[in-house]
Amino acid sequence: MTNNVNALKRLAGICALVGVAMPASAALVTLNGDNIDIVYDNAQPSLLAYGMPTLVGNLLTFSPSNFAAVATNGGLDVEANTINFKIVVHDLYRINSVSFSEGGDYVMWGSASIVSVGGQTRVFDTAQIPPGVVQAIGPAAPLTTINPVPVLATTNWSASTFSDLSSANYANTRELSFSVQNILAAGALDPQGGFSLALIEKKYVALDVSVTPVPEPETWAMMLIGAGLVGFRLRNRSKKVAANRFV
Repeated sequence: MTNNVNALKRLAGICALVGVAMPASAALVTLNGDNIDIVYDNAQPSLLAYGMPTLVGNLLTFSPSNFAAVATNGGLDVEANTINFKIVVHDLYRINSVSFSEGGDYVMWGSASIVSVGGQTRVFDTAQIPPGVVQAIGPAAPLTTINPVPVLATTNWSASTFSDLSSANYANTRELSFSVQNILAAGALDPQGGFSLALIEKKYVALDVSVTPVPEPETWAMMLIGAGLVGFRLRNRSKKVAANRFV
C-alpha cells in the first residue's frame, strides 16, 4: 500500500510540473428551502457558466458571469451549456409546477448581424420513465435591435418555460430531476466585408417551484369523521321532520 501511495504522490507531482490537472472529485451539495431541497453536483463543468446557485424559499437563482456568445467580422460563435439538479419535495407537500425564467442583454452592429437564444427544460419524476415534461426555450420577443457603430447600448432579452405537474401522474412525486439546456448564438455576417459585431449574454436564471400542502393522514381521518357526524345529524334531522309531518 505504501508503494501505491508513493506512486500517487509521484503522479501528482508530475502533473503539477507539466501543468496537467488531476480529476476533480464530485461532491453533492444540498440547498435547503422552505418546502423543497435542491441537490446538485458541484463538479459540473457548466457551473463555470451558470455560477453557483442560491435557494431562498422555493426560488432557485443563478447569476451567470461567464455565459456569452460573441462574433466579429464574419465570425460565428455558439455557446451551449446544460446543468442538472434534483428537486426533493418535503413531506406533507406536493409539487404543482416549475416555472423557469432567464434573461440577459445583447448588442449588434451591421445589418447582417444576428443573435439567438434556445434550448429546453426537462423535468421528470425520478421514480418514473423519462421524458417527463419537456419545454422549448425561446426569446419572449424578437432579437432584432441593431445599433449604429459604435453605439454599445445593450438591449434586454428574456425567455421562460412553464412545466405543469398538477396532474395525477405527479401526485406522489417526492423527487424530480430538472435539467436546463441553454444555447446562445452570435453571428456577425456582413456580406460586404464591413465591420460587424454580435454579442449576447446571460445575466440571470431563476427557477420557481410551486407546492401545496397535503393534509396528514390523521387530518384526513378527522375530516372524514367530521363529515360522517354531519351526515348522521342531517339524516336524523330529516327523519324527525318526516315523522312530525304525520303527527
